[in-house]
Amino acid sequence: MLSFFRASLSLVPAVLILVLARLLQFLSKGEQEEGNIYQIMQYLRDQKCLIVLDAWEEIMDNQSENYTKYNIFVERLAKEFHKSCLLLLSRRKPNNITTLELEGNFIYSKKLLPLIKEDVKEFLSAEGLFGTDIALEKFLERYNNPWILKRIMQSINNVFNGDISPFLNNGNGEVTIVVDKLTIGFLNQQFKKLSQAEINLIYWVGIRRNTALWNHLVQDSKQFITYQQLFETVENLIGRHSLMSKNTEDISVIYILEPVIVKYSNERFIAENYAQINQIFINGIINGCELFITHAFITAYPNDEELNQEQMRRIVQPIQKMLPANFRSQQELENALKKVLSLLEDKGLSQGYAYQNISHLISAGKQI
Repeated sequence: MLSFFRASLSLVPAVLILVLARLLQFLSKGEQEEGNIYQIMQYLRDQKCLIVLDAWEEIMDNQSENYTKYNIFVERLAKEFHKSCLLLLSRRKPNNITTLELEGNFIYSKKLLPLIKEDVKEFLSAEGLFGTDIALEKFLERYNNPWILKRIMQSINNVFNGDISPFLNNGNGEVTIVVDKLTIGFLNQQFKKLSQAEINLIYWVGIRRNTALWNHLVQDSKQFITYQQLFETVENLIGRHSLMSKNTEDISVIYILEPVIVKYSNERFIAENYAQINQIFINGIINGCELFITHAFITAYPNDEELNQEQMRRIVQPIQKMLPANFRSQQELENALKKVLSLLEDKGLSQGYAYQNISHLISAGKQI
């Protein structure tokens, strides 16, 4: 007979000794209240049990002695004989699982992919959402993450009584993508766990609006990270964090973000650029690692007029509209931006992205 034990590491104290105590009580049917991994392994050799540890990323985020002990527990279950099974649920793939897979143990990892259109349709129908075929098709193109879907569906039910069509129409002919506060909070937490290189790569892909080929990423990043670092960062975002994926329908692989992440990362990119440029206005100091130095607002390689127009509308113009808040006139802002150009020349950065970006902001201000 198979028994079942589950612990959510985000809801219960994640200290291993407490989790093991609960597991030992369960396996011994209450006869033992405390013990160690050796005693648990003894029980698992004699009985079949499915052990589920949810929110494993909570353990990974706490690189302490406790985390080391958890890994020892996992590795013993992976390498020693027993009749049971351990299932780890995590938003990110643990490094030791990859190592154990390569060693040929009975270890398997499964990445949950975004829902396919048929699954989303069933999901919507079960929740009482409806819409025209065109509306459903547009909705399916933008939302396929189960967690985000659940949030959006709840909001559509509350506001539109389940009708998708008005939700998608923002009044100017464009299909809107809604990112609510809970989703923003969730994504903020995910981004806190990323390295700056990983965040920068998400921005590079987002700037290209999901049209980034490998050679585009190499070109965009070559002044700031090595080829190997780029390769490892792409692999991490796809394989470990599941924040980026590949579109393989065409001959060449295109690196893409979910539409919700594209919007979130674009707004985050705009806000960070505004803050960094505004700080330079205040103290007159350029550190050299600012986003407007490492990322092109408008990509020049390859020449793509339609993409460049979208980059102007979604990146340059929003930043330009935020900057005048601290100036009495557009001319004052232009003068401040020209001072930034001078600072860039002094630091030998007049040939890079930064000089082009500031020039774009000046040009956009003149068109207002």
